[in-house]
Amino acid sequence: MTLAGSGQDGVVDGPALQAKLSQPSGLALEGAALYSADRDGHTIRRVAAGMVSIAAGCG
Repeated sequence: MTLAGSGQDGVVDGPALQAKLSQPSGLALEGAALYSADRDGHTIRRVAAGMVSIAAGCG
């Protein structure tokens, strides 16, 4: 099951299945939000309400 990511490398926010992630690893769940360390993108990504956004870092 895919929760987020288009399958293409990159750092692009937006609708969960259209967003681009770069080597996501490590997960944390807080309430209804899922957080992932985006290793190559140097960011922490937040997935909530069907959207992906940068929670920390500069991408």
